[in-house]
Amino acid sequence: MTRHAVARVFSVQARIVALRARHRDLEASIAGEERRPAPDAAQVQALKRQKLRVKDELSRCEGLLRLIERGATPRAAVAPA
Repeated sequence: MTRHAVARVFSVQARIVALRARHRDLEASIAGEERRPAPDAAQVQALKRQKLRVKDELSRCEGLLRLIERGATPRAAVAPA
């Protein structure tokens, strides 16, 4: 693996760690709001949307990491001919 690829792996791994932490924080926020005597439905819905966006990005990053580790070049990173 080239130096650039190693740096990219570390970068993507760091992003994955941050996204997982954000996902956990959102889960805790949702649970806390739902435990309230009168939960704010709009707030819960907004938190769930954020959590879904984080999960989608996490899946993309994990896929990108698998591609990099296999030595494949992700399409988004390939310059147009």
